[in-house]
Amino acid sequence: MKRNEGDSTGRGVGWDRCTEPLRAWVVTSCGRLSRALGEAHIGTYLHGSLASGSFHPPKSDVDLMFVVEGGLGSEMRRRFAHVAAAANAVRPIVGSLECSVVRRTVLEARAHPGEIEVRFAEGIVGDIVEGRIDYRTAQRDSDLAAHVQALCEFGVALHGPPIAEVFTPFAVRDVLDAVRGDREWILEGENLLGTPYYGILNLARSLWILESGSARLAPSKPEAGRWLSGVVPASLRGVVRLALDVYCDSEDVAPEERRTGGRDWPRDDVSAFRDWARARLS
Repeated sequence: MKRNEGDSTGRGVGWDRCTEPLRAWVVTSCGRLSRALGEAHIGTYLHGSLASGSFHPPKSDVDLMFVVEGGLGSEMRRRFAHVAAAANAVRPIVGSLECSVVRRTVLEARAHPGEIEVRFAEGIVGDIVEGRIDYRTAQRDSDLAAHVQALCEFGVALHGPPIAEVFTPFAVRDVLDAVRGDREWILEGENLLGTPYYGILNLARSLWILESGSARLAPSKPEAGRWLSGVVPASLRGVVRLALDVYCDSEDVAPEERRTGGRDWPRDDVSAFRDWARARLS
């Protein structure tokens, strides 16, 4: 991969300003995934960093939600997963495709954890290829409340009805619970040392939700990180700034270096931040 053509200011880019290869891949992938869903498909919606304007090609994923009318059968779920895996294999970015299929009635009910028909993430490609996924039933997904919140705040309708006609925010307590699982994993053991910038900026988002007083519950990673810089003790500001710098760095990194951004991290500072966050969030 060549050096990406992202925003030189470090602000990231959104759907309206992304590179043509990325846009073409998203559009083509959405078309293929829509055809895999057939007549059940209602709409396709973009959330995450590419929707919020904080997309950085070396680090960010592309997050999509497909809405359908009625449940899917096992064969259609399997077909969607395999089409998503094929699309992910030819992506023009280091980050991956993350997508899910949700029934419209589930969105209307706003039950938590929500039920999704099928989801795709790069981490399950092996399970898809080896046939280890059970497609016979839908599955519960505690992240749905957070994804819907992001869609309501800054999502982009790529196909189908406007977002306001399809999505209504879940209860605040459900959004808080949706981010809790990720937060607990980051704070467990030495997990933060393995994924430092991801972990620090995701903890920043949890702290934003709990402490900032903002009515918005889906800040971008850079937005939450900048806010956190004014909250942490002076001794920890350096490691928070490093997390922001690494996330916003426009230099491409090898896939195996994506978790660290290709940087050497100060182990003691990362551990000290983890301990501070554990105490703060407890």
